[in-house]
Amino acid sequence: MDTCFSETRCAKGPLFYLYPGDLTASCSESRHHKHHLPAQCMLQTIVQEFPTTNNPDDACFFIPGFDTGERGFHCLVVAAWHNLARCTRHSCIDLSGDMKAHQVSIEAKLQALPHWNNDVTKLGGAHFLLLDYNFDKEWPGYDAGAAMVLRSSWEQQTYRHVFDVQLPPLQAGNIHTHTAAATNSLVFKGGRTDDAAMTAVGQSAFLRPLLLFFSGIVFPLPYAWTFGRNFVVSELMSRNRADVVVEAKCAFKWNRGDDQLQRFPHCYGCYWGTREMADGSKEECGDGVTTEMNYTLGLLSSRFILSPRGMGALSYSLIEAIGADSVPVVTGDSTVLPFDGEGKIGELWERCIVLVPESEARAIPEILAAIGPLEYGQRLTACRSLLVEHRTDTLEGIHKQGLCTIIARVALQLLKSVEVEASARGDRAELLGMVKSSLGAAWVEAWDACLPMVL
Repeated sequence: MDTCFSETRCAKGPLFYLYPGDLTASCSESRHHKHHLPAQCMLQTIVQEFPTTNNPDDACFFIPGFDTGERGFHCLVVAAWHNLARCTRHSCIDLSGDMKAHQVSIEAKLQALPHWNNDVTKLGGAHFLLLDYNFDKEWPGYDAGAAMVLRSSWEQQTYRHVFDVQLPPLQAGNIHTHTAAATNSLVFKGGRTDDAAMTAVGQSAFLRPLLLFFSGIVFPLPYAWTFGRNFVVSELMSRNRADVVVEAKCAFKWNRGDDQLQRFPHCYGCYWGTREMADGSKEECGDGVTTEMNYTLGLLSSRFILSPRGMGALSYSLIEAIGADSVPVVTGDSTVLPFDGEGKIGELWERCIVLVPESEARAIPEILAAIGPLEYGQRLTACRSLLVEHRTDTLEGIHKQGLCTIIARVALQLLKSVEVEASARGDRAELLGMVKSSLGAAWVEAWDACLPMVL
């Protein structure tokens, strides 16, 4: 980051310059097309929470006025890797048709923006923040240059550590639809965090009848991400434990010749509960092979919720599990957890999630059963903090977390440049004092708002 970011550009504070464009700052889904909601909500979060400037020469961060995450198709090719002053650039190669046109269009729009070719760093995209939310692949699908990209599908091989930001995926409105009862009744009590208090939290959750629950679709598509998800689900379906409910929903019409289907025989020709017979008639078919438990009931009845990778590295069920006052279990060998351990937010995600390699999927019930009340209470408390204190069930909350992560990086870099002792950074009051004395009023305002997420 020190190579791809200029400290002189941020001397006046973490000022955001918002390019004019066709996006409106709003987090209201009813007022705007759902597809643009994340980008528009990002603008609203910036306007409401952080200092902005109308003078691009004073800006520390630049936000394009169009949706850089907009697409109607997927980039299903390998990523091309380049290296530019240690700022890895992501793009797609061997493209054709609509995807190629889309890539060229986004890149042309970005490169045409004034200040894209930064006058200080000489790097295209430096100091730009791009939101590419809920895209399924592990790279943006266009060359982001030296811009920081906030996404929810980074994987280890494409993620630029302490540069890009991994966001948790949230399907707008979904958590309220499925888990409103749990969210509304959840009571988070701060204060005591000793072992006795955490054990008590864990013991109360052990009253739930299920150890693990999953209900979700499996796919016939022959991509690497499909195999990982299907493998994990099929391994658990074979365990036959009364306290483990794993239901595989059939997403597409599959033929018996599909090797992937050997693991899911109930999906042969079954498409969302209906199978077409040879004579043209249709019959009902099992979209699940267990109890067909109501989804909300399953979430509220289990201590752990399986959250295997979806089309992207993470799944919507991650936040659904937290909303159900449960602990998510994430599988994915190249998965980057939300915020990758950065700051308090990153630490909370690491404590909340149980991360299991795909190769150990069959042993997940035993791994979870070995987690006692103390550890479970600690994990559940971290999950509750993400939901209640930091509003992780809202786009506004997630965007603020992402922006604060970047602001904290820059602030610490600036403090380092004025020879602040690294050992003093762990104390909140002392750190805030150093920001006030060293970085100026605009930094104080932003840092104060971000402190709960940073330390």
